[in-house]
Amino acid sequence: CGDLISINIPESVRTIGAAAFYNCRNLNSIALPKSVTIIGPVAFSECMALTSIEIPENTKLKIIGNAAFNGCEALGSIEIPEDAPLETIGMRAFNGCTSLISVTLPSTLTTIDEEVFNNCSSLTSIEIPDGVERIGMKAFNGCEVLGYIRLPESVTTIGQEAFFECMALTSIEIPKDVTTIGQKAFYNCPQLESITLPIDLGTISRKAFQISVLKHITIPEGVSIINGSDWVSSNLEYIKLP
Repeated sequence: CGDLISINIPESVRTIGAAAFYNCRNLNSIALPKSVTIIGPVAFSECMALTSIEIPENTKLKIIGNAAFNGCEALGSIEIPEDAPLETIGMRAFNGCTSLISVTLPSTLTTIDEEVFNNCSSLTSIEIPDGVERIGMKAFNGCEVLGYIRLPESVTTIGQEAFFECMALTSIEIPKDVTTIGQKAFYNCPQLESITLPIDLGTISRKAFQISVLKHITIPEGVSIINGSDWVSSNLEYIKLP
């Protein structure tokens, strides 16, 4: 499909199969019909010229498969309508979308899976909807210009290296029901100045906040395990223990 530039998929299509448009390097736009419920694994992976995806209001889209848009380096934004019944965004779905600046997700989503936005180095804005419970491993790893992110109160788990090398991140408030912060979750976030930890947090894993500019931190009453002596930055001047 090397000569394919754009495509309008007819309303009769419900599933875009695995690797259907894989490596269509000149494909620059796509309009999905309301009828599509599944975008299969690797469906548009390595579509290097793809700049836009049109997802209509009243879409029936439920699943975006693993690595569906992996390596779409020209993709600048994606907006999934609030009324979309989206349940799953698979692992590495937008991995390496280095031009991706903004993302809008619907409230039906419950998980930001592993490496979904890994190495989206231009990502500046994303609204994680209320209802998301888990931020997977390396979900936002290498999002170098992401300066702020709001985690909804529904989040209970922050996975290993979830925000690894988010170089512009300055502050984060951990939701009250989070019980574990994974290893290197905020490792090498050199602008991170402020963090609020929930009272029922049970475990802070190794190197969770290593290489930051945190100077003051209060450990809440619920913390029973801090893994390793290198969990926080060497810049720390004051720590309040329960």
